[in-house]
Amino acid sequence: MGLAAPATPQTHPDFSGVWALSAVRPAPKAPAGGVSALPPSDLTIKQTAAQFSTSRTAFDQVITANYDLTGHESTNKSGAVTRVTKARWDGARLVIEGKASQVTSQGYAAWTFKEIYSFDAKHRLLIDSDWVGDDGTETKNVQEYVKK
Repeated sequence: MGLAAPATPQTHPDFSGVWALSAVRPAPKAPAGGVSALPPSDLTIKQTAAQFSTSRTAFDQVITANYDLTGHESTNKSGAVTRVTKARWDGARLVIEGKASQVTSQGYAAWTFKEIYSFDAKHRLLIDSDWVGDDGTETKNVQEYVKK
């Protein structure tokens, strides 16, 4: 009669820290205005076993998003935008996916998205983003950050 070995807990990378944007691939098109016209701010990440949190500054306001890492849905609001997401680990990568929507004076708009957080061989933080608008417009990029 064989006994199974106890499962060893899987460890995940810790993305915590203050990160400075070093590159975006492909390069974004000329900004139209608003937050996209601002120079990129540092990205602050806080992480525990149960929660992942990102913070950035825009127009002198800190915008924070909190994500549950225990399998529950997360809702984050920033201005007119509401993001409903689920986060999960895929090996050493953190995958956050869901839907973002907004209602403004220009009407309703929505996107589905997936963001993948990982480290490259030089320990740079990579955020691989894929956003698809409800009109079918797709935006893909990889943001590369270095630790401050």
